[in-house]
Amino acid sequence: MANTHEAPQLTNISPDMLDGARETLLPLVHQPEGLEIIPGLRGLLGYEVYFHPEFRHAHDRTGSFKDNGATYKLEEGQKSGDIDERGIIAISSGNHAFAVATAARKRDIDALIVMAASSSAHKMEEARKQGATVFTDGVDIKNRVGIFNQMAKETGRYKVPAFDDVTIATGHGGGAGLTMVEHLNSLKDPVQSILIPVGGGGLIAGVGAAIKHRLRRPAYVMGVEPEDAADAGQSFSNGHIVSLNPPSSSIADGIQTTRLGDNVFPLIRKYVNGFAPGVPERYTMLAHRIMENAFARNGEHVEPTSAVALGALLQDYDTETGRFNGDVAIFVSGGNWDPDEAGDAYTARLASLRDDFVESQRLKLDGPVNSLLFTH
Repeated sequence: MANTHEAPQLTNISPDMLDGARETLLPLVHQPEGLEIIPGLRGLLGYEVYFHPEFRHAHDRTGSFKDNGATYKLEEGQKSGDIDERGIIAISSGNHAFAVATAARKRDIDALIVMAASSSAHKMEEARKQGATVFTDGVDIKNRVGIFNQMAKETGRYKVPAFDDVTIATGHGGGAGLTMVEHLNSLKDPVQSILIPVGGGGLIAGVGAAIKHRLRRPAYVMGVEPEDAADAGQSFSNGHIVSLNPPSSSIADGIQTTRLGDNVFPLIRKYVNGFAPGVPERYTMLAHRIMENAFARNGEHVEPTSAVALGALLQDYDTETGRFNGDVAIFVSGGNWDPDEAGDAYTARLASLRDDFVESQRLKLDGPVNSLLFTH
């Protein structure tokens, strides 16, 4: 009999659920120790930008927020007895694979992970180093969910989805979300907006719940996504899930999903206030170079997916939209990126970066942005 574990999922994440996840994760997952800023951004934008740095302490974790959801899902699966000798099966663009593989190794659980063949080679290798079997044969971004579900049915393994799971979203909220909220509550002045990158929706569902339940001073929770992957914003506006076709080709490879998850969509509608317009690649690229210059040290890096939110701020500034005029917090989702293996697409975009802003009146790269790009 297949061990598919398709229990009905909740349509809310309560404060008690978040607290339970936090209690479980506190001794297991190292959380960022504080918010960070980039000197010079306030002078450029006119407001402070606080970064919640999930890329920090890479030696203690797998370099992204995914540790929270993966660890909590496996803890709950073992507690319920749903994980047995057949092991687990996961699906991932990269960071989830690394996190699941690590959590499974620590618990002596056999892990099989389905990944598109185009996924980050660096992240695949990290998952394999942790002992997981990575399956890519014939898998692409469009068909990977179907292959994942079919393999789960055939093998009877315990399913660990990348994002479309309330337990995983609760882990993100109880771990990363409550940690971010704790740091925001300690600020003298409140932030106006909190920007969170969105792919399948598990992160913003969990962190959004933590913000709505526990942030002492209200803030606008906003999803951000690449211009060619703006399906979540469309789904939010339309009130139903919109699928992306063709898949995104953005350098933000961690959020190259084709649709929001069915189980987390109701949570997003409940805990999220809105979405920024899709961010053009040139702003994400500029933001990534600024963040790498400011934050990369001791082998720690910021992956391009983490730069989409700052890209939204730079776009707003450059086009004088005026969407942001108070302090902002950004959830920096991870740092599993190797500059030596950045790939042709990233290299080409980097080479054309200066040309991308020749016509800009406010973001000319030989002006104020120059110091953000080239000096620490």
